[in-house]
Amino acid sequence: MSEPIVPIWRELLAEFDGAADPQPFLDRLIQEAFRRPGEFELHLMLVERMFARGRDARGLAINGYVLACGDPHFRFRAHLQRADHFRRHGAFREAEADIEAARAIDPGSHWPVLAMAENLAQEGRVGERGDYIRAEYEGLRPESRAEIARHYAGWAAFDHFDRTRASPGWQPRRPGRVPALERAGMILLVKDEEDIIGQNLSHHYALGFRAFCVLNNMSTDNTREIVSRFRDSHDDCFVLLVDDPVRGHYQADKMRVYAETLQRHAEIAGLRLDWLFFIDADEFIASDTSRPSSEQLSALERRLNDPDTRVLVMHWIHAASPQVLEEFGSEDDPFEKINVMRYRLLPLVPKPDLNSDLKIVQ
Repeated sequence: MSEPIVPIWRELLAEFDGAADPQPFLDRLIQEAFRRPGEFELHLMLVERMFARGRDARGLAINGYVLACGDPHFRFRAHLQRADHFRRHGAFREAEADIEAARAIDPGSHWPVLAMAENLAQEGRVGERGDYIRAEYEGLRPESRAEIARHYAGWAAFDHFDRTRASPGWQPRRPGRVPALERAGMILLVKDEEDIIGQNLSHHYALGFRAFCVLNNMSTDNTREIVSRFRDSHDDCFVLLVDDPVRGHYQADKMRVYAETLQRHAEIAGLRLDWLFFIDADEFIASDTSRPSSEQLSALERRLNDPDTRVLVMHWIHAASPQVLEEFGSEDDPFEKINVMRYRLLPLVPKPDLNSDLKIVQ
């Protein structure tokens, strides 16, 4: 059987996305779009890249061309694409009109409901999001209801986290101190995290960490000052604070560079690092409430000291309730019962490549 023929514009898209200077490929894509007026997939992908490069007028013009076509599938997508563009520019009423137009084309789809919920949240009307989803839920197709319930659970978890972490005395539960973590380094890539970074560093210091690398990605708040105060007040810690001038996130690439940097710089200070932990500012290594703390301490200490253990995979959990969902019946209300979201990492998790003598935590 012969291989399927890939349209030239898909090859151009791939080259555009990987090019250091994508402009020549963008020009060729525009030519292809004119040559292929019926290739609406190409037009929508081109609009996406136009918006990303700030060529809004051209992008809106091509988007309008798709909106005028006779294919409801592509008009549906074009409305949501333009709504997303309007929302990002603060034009919430215009975004709402496009979302409603998409809903009229496919009222059973969850995509317009998600788009409207995001529009409400970005407009500062987060409190209305749940009521809106509840009102639209019954009118969706069964598979779309499942998608909405999943997203709703995630929002409930994150909203709960944001509320509770701001309350006095709040902190994640930790089992105690793990001595082996003195031979571990932690790398954090942060930007405008003044509300959480101090608590993150203090939490992991109490857990046992003594080596930190904080990449401050052009923060405009007091993130840098908080990290500096932590460094100055913890003489037994090695804290490498880096002012990262590269605007893009590029997390994997930056983590790869500073994994080696932290290890070598710590050696100058007389610290040997056997493990590296990659943590975001709002991620905390905490203990499981269903198991005794002493048992968890011993298990983690044993793993960290085991010379044959090369990688630790931890489960990431966002919870809006301590009750874990075990079963769900057809009569259950998803907005009452689905209030816990937990992620279990797959066996294959992308992480920076490190030299062979350094162990990592995923």
